[in-house]
Amino acid sequence: MFKTVIKKIYYAFPFSIKYLFRDVFLYINATRNGAVNIKNIDFNRGNDNVVVLGNGPSLNDDRNKILESAGEKDFVCVNNFCDDDLYTILKPKLYVFLDAYFFSDNAHESWIERREKTFEILNEFTSWKMSIVVPSSANVEIIKRSITNENIKVFKFNTQSLFSFELTRFQKLLFDTGLYGPPQINVLIYGIYLSVLSGYKEIEFYGADLSFHNDVKVDQGNNNLYIEYKHFNEKNTIEPLMKNPGKIEPWKMAELMKLTSDTFYAHEVINAYSIKKGIKIVNSSSYSLIDAYPRSNKIVS
Repeated sequence: MFKTVIKKIYYAFPFSIKYLFRDVFLYINATRNGAVNIKNIDFNRGNDNVVVLGNGPSLNDDRNKILESAGEKDFVCVNNFCDDDLYTILKPKLYVFLDAYFFSDNAHESWIERREKTFEILNEFTSWKMSIVVPSSANVEIIKRSITNENIKVFKFNTQSLFSFELTRFQKLLFDTGLYGPPQINVLIYGIYLSVLSGYKEIEFYGADLSFHNDVKVDQGNNNLYIEYKHFNEKNTIEPLMKNPGKIEPWKMAELMKLTSDTFYAHEVINAYSIKKGIKIVNSSSYSLIDAYPRSNKIVS
């Protein structure tokens, strides 16, 4: 009985005093550098329902279903989505960057080339009001050098990562304030989380394959990890699995599996959070390994 009580107390307060002081310092420093509370971001809401678009390969199979919502629902997209013609058709209200290579001075030259292409498209073809959101650590000057379009506003959100295996009442309160959010390990997580905070009644998402760990192979001679990158709007490529943004340090399998586990747990927490707030989240991806949310189309296999 005593151990059960201690365990409940432990999970009710998911960080120690040491981490609390650290996070207060990070929050103050981020505020001084232009980051704002996530609840102060202009989400440009136009409808009660929103569609969040990941960049998984299943998005190609779901294009027609997604297009049915054009003009009827708001859209949130991530990373290099604008490379596709869907961008100017769907006119997303919110664009989320989380990967460090989009706003790091130390990005590998291949990532710099990739991000400049994305920024150029955003700058040239965005003819509607849209907000770009990035984490507080981002150097937004890198983005603003390329994006001068007056329709686009760039926000740094001042939110600390908070990982847990399940949602507690205390954690819900922290999420409500915007001071804490789910771990910043996957851009789709924040696309969905931001949609919850913005007050949409129903959230639907596509392109959430989350199968990258299945695309990783280990060289049987030297133990190096290789990955086949699969995105809906690019050709598949096979290359060494290196950490962003500099592509200097290689991934280890244990690190990759932990990241994968943490990502799936984060989706569990977001779904529980949305239920507490009376918001419905539906996974409409034709293929997805995420089992945290109800599916829009239940397929009997």
